[in-house]
Amino acid sequence: MSDYGNPYGGYGNQTMTANAQFGAAPAGSAPAPAGDLIKDTTTANFARDVMDESRNQPVLVDFWAPWCGPCKQLTPVIEKAVKEAGGRVKLVKMNIDDHPSVAGQLGIQSIPAVVAFVNGRPADGFMGALPESQVNKTKTHPPVFTVAESVSLRDEIPGGHTKNLFVKDKKDNFFLLTVEENASVDLKTVHTIIGAASKVSFGKPEKLMEYLGVVPGSVTALGAINDTGKNVTFVLDKDLMEHDIINCHPLSNDATTSIGRDDLIRFMEATGHTPLVLKVTA
Repeated sequence: MSDYGNPYGGYGNQTMTANAQFGAAPAGSAPAPAGDLIKDTTTANFARDVMDESRNQPVLVDFWAPWCGPCKQLTPVIEKAVKEAGGRVKLVKMNIDDHPSVAGQLGIQSIPAVVAFVNGRPADGFMGALPESQVNKTKTHPPVFTVAESVSLRDEIPGGHTKNLFVKDKKDNFFLLTVEENASVDLKTVHTIIGAASKVSFGKPEKLMEYLGVVPGSVTALGAINDTGKNVTFVLDKDLMEHDIINCHPLSNDATTSIGRDDLIRFMEATGHTPLVLKVTA
């Protein structure tokens, strides 16, 4: 299915995966009321409930029908995960018997099907009744601020673990370099690789919060969702992207989200960014 004539954006040519992932609520935070996080929608309200709302935060759409047995198994799992995320994602449910046109335009051919929308467009999703362990790939843990503090998690969380360098050049062009946790980056020469106007230095915490919505210690490539002004160029190290699974903080350092390599790129593209995959480490 092409985007032509489709107000929701093409999804039929993308592989639906099992990586509908989102961060857990920060430790100690008050959970958002369930009524604010989960709702039913109609064809008439889909643009408002999903496309518009996804410009503020990710929205999962659960396509279901009353006769669908696997739907009845999956929906409580999705609802639980959304509630545990504490307001970082919303769930919108659509009965395809009553409202079939949206599912048809998205190329959905079987249910249950869950599609994640970011910035008004479908970013990822899956079909079938997945177990809870595959729906939510975010693990909570005590806050970690440095690579050294996070070493204890390695046996529990497989995949490539990341560190992030938020840097700028003399023209105030900002970059986020995401590399493997033990890799080194030569800040004296990396500007020649990433296309910066000069040698780079670290960006100030104020800009980090302004552009990516995170504080030092919680820096993550997933912060692309907050960079609505496209002020940051995201660079993923080529060596890091050799891993099938990439581990990032979900905007706070008291959790780790595991996301497929290709899904990370798809997520960032859905936020309007085209990440550069470059060899930036020594």
